[in-house]
Amino acid sequence: MVEIVVSVAGKVAEYLVASVGRQFSYLCNDRSNVDNLKKKFEKLKNGKERVQHLVDGARRNGEEIEQDVQKWLISVNVIIDEVGLFVGDEEKAKRQCLGGLCPDLKIQYQLSKKARKEMMAVTRLLAEGKFDQLNLNGC
Repeated sequence: MVEIVVSVAGKVAEYLVASVGRQFSYLCNDRSNVDNLKKKFEKLKNGKERVQHLVDGARRNGEEIEQDVQKWLISVNVIIDEVGLFVGDEEKAKRQCLGGLCPDLKIQYQLSKKARKEMMAVTRLLAEGKFDQLNLNGC
């Protein structure tokens, strides 16, 4: 019976440490999370521009655009709007508390966590956005 209790307590402690560590990493990696998001975001904007040029060319030629390409472009526009708002919110994180003596940890934590979440969405869209001419015209 003692072995079961020790085993369960060990698993609970393991999950607690992992959860606290993940939350703490948002504070420790706040700058890198934001920087990584900005880099991936630029790649996404460039990829959207490339796909949009292909779509525009296909439309000029009277070709039909595949549904997955259209949905991807809509999703990218949504993420572009969200990340644009995020960059505006980032300015809040630069504010200091106590007359500039310490950073606002709550805002840094929130922005870091949101940056990681947005980066996952941007990364997913980058992976899904590998379209070529054949995908656009349905051949």
